[in-house]
Amino acid sequence: MLKYLKLEEQCNNKSKNEAIRAQHSLWEEKRKLAEKEKKNRIKMQTEEKILEEQKIKEMTENKVSDLEKEEIEILKRIRTTTQIHQNCIYIY
Repeated sequence: MLKYLKLEEQCNNKSKNEAIRAQHSLWEEKRKLAEKEKKNRIKMQTEEKILEEQKIKEMTENKVSDLEKEEIEILKRIRTTTQIHQNCIYIY
């Protein structure tokens, strides 16, 4: 009977140890999964910020281009106005 109780106790201890190992393993997997999800979330946020910055850069470059064109048109008008003014002076 004593031998039987000892064997039963050993079996119970093994079962407890296996359960504890299984819980620990499950906890590790959950932790790894949470860590991976966090990294993916950070990666996606970073990619979104990069896209946003690229859009802003593109808009800025377009605005600079538009301003440069406008500057050229203004310089042309100034030149034309100056030439007309000079021609008027020569006529009088």
